[in-house]
Amino acid sequence: KKMKIICSLLLFFSLACPNPDEFEGIKITIANRPKSIQKEFERISQKYGIQTKNRLKDLPYEKMTNIKLLDYYGQIYMGTPAQTMEALFDTGSGWLWVPTQECQECDPSNRFDTRTSSTYKNLSIPESMSYAKGKMFGYISTETISISGASVQEQLFLGATRTAQMQGGKTGIVGCSYSIWSNKSYPGYAANLYTQKKIPKALFGMFLSSNPGKNDSMIIFGGWDKQYVKKESDITFEPIKTFLPWWTISLNGIGIKGISENILETYDISKIVYGGVIDSGTSLMILPSGLFEPILKNLRSETFHGTCELDNKVNMVICADTSEYTYSDFNTLWIKLGSKYFKLSPKDYVQFDRNEGYYMAILLFQIEDSIPVWVLGDVFMRNYYCIFDMEGAKVGFTPIKHPICQTWDEVESGDCESNFTPIKKKTSGWTTTDTVLVAVLVPCLLLILGLSAALCLVLRKKRMDANNSTQMAPLVSTPVQFANFKLKWS
Repeated sequence: KKMKIICSLLLFFSLACPNPDEFEGIKITIANRPKSIQKEFERISQKYGIQTKNRLKDLPYEKMTNIKLLDYYGQIYMGTPAQTMEALFDTGSGWLWVPTQECQECDPSNRFDTRTSSTYKNLSIPESMSYAKGKMFGYISTETISISGASVQEQLFLGATRTAQMQGGKTGIVGCSYSIWSNKSYPGYAANLYTQKKIPKALFGMFLSSNPGKNDSMIIFGGWDKQYVKKESDITFEPIKTFLPWWTISLNGIGIKGISENILETYDISKIVYGGVIDSGTSLMILPSGLFEPILKNLRSETFHGTCELDNKVNMVICADTSEYTYSDFNTLWIKLGSKYFKLSPKDYVQFDRNEGYYMAILLFQIEDSIPVWVLGDVFMRNYYCIFDMEGAKVGFTPIKHPICQTWDEVESGDCESNFTPIKKKTSGWTTTDTVLVAVLVPCLLLILGLSAALCLVLRKKRMDANNSTQMAPLVSTPVQFANFKLKWS
């Protein structure tokens, strides 16, 4: 809005100025004029001590659109000339793949046409990938792929020629799991950015928003967003288990304040689950069946009413009653990843609905029999800014919506939460950048206004002189030709 107003004023004053082609001969010298708006922007920033440096430090990044809190899609650019492709940035997958023109089941609006790219190479190696939402078949190929101007040449990817139960195959996937670094035979895009010296560090940061339909989520390669991470010491890093292909952190307990530091203390968790996987490609959370009973038993608070059952069609727990549910009917979970405690509130994992006179509380957990990990998907990641360090084999977290507690005593006492202020993304309001823009543009507007007024006075005087000449020589039948003037910078 502010930029529209400023641009409108610029346009108004520009139109107020007479046509420069009518002013041949007038030369106006302006002392100390700026060589460029950018230079003036920097000069005023330094003069008034305003911090205007790009918080992303010119690192390649991609904004992602939040689709109903289920998926986060961004864009990548493939081929020569470049084609824009929509893709899901998935920290639970190791491969980059996109639908090609050969995939008849795929969405025609998002298919990569290999025939028009001069840098495409088909290695003729057939491959298939299985996902929770279906299966993809295609061939391993290489191509130039870029994000935000950062290109990787001969990036390995799978060109999908056929899909099965992939919901139309609308988007591709940019694999961002740990295997893109650990599997040296098939390095991923982020790993190649570092090895080809396109980014300073072998890591990437990810923010998933809680705003459906908004394009305000982001992945940034080579660093992190200063809006969420002010300094590196603010990051809580936990090592991952490098023998697994995912970003897997030791899961050492699940606590509920006032009940138990670890509701799983009677279970040998290591026999049930390897750890917690930080997976942006999973919308909900996926629990091993061995953890289902103890967690469900303790999720319900003292005010809980009704019954809960596992819906086998969707493998999710649904609670129902004739009375309406509230968040207070459920307990807050504290998940111990590594040595720290991470909060998961009822607002994060419960959704309410109503059907045929019954009130329902849908728990955003899926139960799987064969899975060896607890997948902490988008439900968990929306609460923390996540940094995936490939070279350091660790995942870093900074709090956004919830705190990170160092000890269980901090959880029980409430000190951890009382000292925490949630980070709110700046979407409006006056910023330092606005201040600099005004400091630069207002003098420019005044200058344009002054020049316009001066030129209008000159034109008026010329017209008056011409009219006087016409009155003194009425026999002249040809129209008066005014001199052409042009505004020139000296």
